[in-house]
Amino acid sequence: MTADRRRGSNGRWPHCEADAVSEALADAEASAAMLAADAGLRGVVLRSDGGPVLEGWLAALRGRLPEGAPWVRVPGSVEPERLTGGVDLAATLAARRPVMAAGLLAGADGGVLLVPGAERLEPGVAATIAAAMDAGAGFRLVLIDEGVEEDAGVAPVLVERVGLMLDLRGLRVAPSGWPVAGRADAALPAGAVEGLSAAAAALAIPSLRPLLFACRAARAAAGLFGRAEAGEQDLARAVRLVLMPRARALPGAAAADAPPSPPDPGDAPEDSGEAALAEMLVEAVRAALPAGLLAALAAGQAPRGSSGGRGKGRERAAPANGRRGRVRMGAPRGSWRLDLVETLKAAAPWQGLRGGRGGVMRVSKSDFRVRRRLRRAGATTLFVVDASGSSALARLNEAKGAVELLLADAYVRRDEVALIAFRGEGAELLLPPTRSLARAKRALGDMVGGGGTPLGAAIEAAAAVARAIVARGRQAQVVFLTDARANVSRGELPAVEDALAAARGLQGFSVVLIDSSTRVRAEGVALAAAMGARHVALPRADAAAIRGVLAR
Repeated sequence: MTADRRRGSNGRWPHCEADAVSEALADAEASAAMLAADAGLRGVVLRSDGGPVLEGWLAALRGRLPEGAPWVRVPGSVEPERLTGGVDLAATLAARRPVMAAGLLAGADGGVLLVPGAERLEPGVAATIAAAMDAGAGFRLVLIDEGVEEDAGVAPVLVERVGLMLDLRGLRVAPSGWPVAGRADAALPAGAVEGLSAAAAALAIPSLRPLLFACRAARAAAGLFGRAEAGEQDLARAVRLVLMPRARALPGAAAADAPPSPPDPGDAPEDSGEAALAEMLVEAVRAALPAGLLAALAAGQAPRGSSGGRGKGRERAAPANGRRGRVRMGAPRGSWRLDLVETLKAAAPWQGLRGGRGGVMRVSKSDFRVRRRLRRAGATTLFVVDASGSSALARLNEAKGAVELLLADAYVRRDEVALIAFRGEGAELLLPPTRSLARAKRALGDMVGGGGTPLGAAIEAAAAVARAIVARGRQAQVVFLTDARANVSRGELPAVEDALAAARGLQGFSVVLIDSSTRVRAEGVALAAAMGARHVALPRADAAAIRGVLAR
């Protein structure tokens, strides 16, 4: 396939090539051109096994960027300090004065920061890149997901900050450059934002960022064909490239159980066009969802890359404590510390050639040996405690005891705890993530009980705190202590349905629901299933029992 082929004015390939060029290939080629044309899309997640298809996509992106735009590849073992810059030890020793090295993030400004094996990034590295993007870094981030396990993926803190997501594994033909110059000032038609919002809601996407990215993507797609205004095909392409890969539910599943809202005759003539566009986009989503994603959503699984941090923590580098790690050649930076004995052992055989004599040993950069210590990644346990009703006092005492027991071990494990209490009309974060025992005791002493059970508000608050924990590069574990008898709703839905709807926001996190009912009830089991949580019935739970459950 040559680069001088032309698409039709409707954004699709001419009929004679329809069988040879798939919609997926067209989306792949368009996505590279869209990202090059609009830096506001921030980046892309590419699911790929490597090979000519990936290389073709990267070449297409590079071909659309200005000549001389930087192209920086992040090595797999990079440390946060290498990203932001610091002292160049080898140059400093040679020059006998401090020599600063520019970081990779600064070097990629105005171009591309390429991250192969992005699913293996350390949380601290992912958080450093995310912080740079939040601060207005001028690079386009290309995250290559090479993982084979479906329950893993790129860190959510990075997925949240890039606009496009694309799976290249099904392509057998390498994408080529987009042949049309395009324009950069395409607008959105009336009702487009409402239509994209309806598509995002149908897919149960909890964040607003994907919606904003979808609006930009639709404008960029229209600009590729020189259109002044985005059409239905451009909006559909934005849905495929931005919203569909982030789907957390089947279209129509959330609305199936909700009662229909009464029509407003006065608004029908004015909004009929917007409603039709919204319905068209939702139907396009439903028709275009790939079979694998459909099966995963039907099974209640979150898509790859949208996980909120499942698991209790994995081993990672630690600068000062933990067990000794392996030795490798390289300059000391971040958690890798100079191993003096190994460095001298590597330099000793070369002293005759280097002229080392008189007790003076000459050491070069190639002699540096570094070692790092390993520790379990820091985790934060978020307690969400039902402080409502007549049994509130017992539950509060149980939660207080469990928090104090966990804090006793926090200094050793480098863990944190946080606490949300809910009662009356809402939920309150009484204890932000902390390792301070004194601060925790002060917050626990202020807890009071009684009132209604706003379970939906509590779940919503827990999801927000859990996302913030993951954004800091830590593992999040959410522990609910409740009888699951919701009776206060956030809106018009009945309280139980409202809680189940909110529970979808916690799918992908590590969640434990400790059911304090005197006997197991269907409400608690259903709520745990909606959250993807482990349901534990502890009607007479004490602090030690709760601690034992979390240790398993």
